[in-house]
Amino acid sequence: MTKAQAVATQDYLDALERFYKSELAKEEARSDIREAQARLRKLARQAPSPKKGNGDAPAELF
Repeated sequence: MTKAQAVATQDYLDALERFYKSELAKEEARSDIREAQARLRKLARQAPSPKKGNGDAPAELF
């Protein structure tokens, strides 16, 4: 293998590694988003429902 081929091969491998890490980071971010959404849904189900009749005021004020 010539020096030029070795450099080109290393550049190719470096690019593949960057791509893989980028894809892995995207999947990890998607997973984090799904987990956060699930926690928010769970908290929303557990939250007491606001009292009716007073517009947008928070329930704790009544």
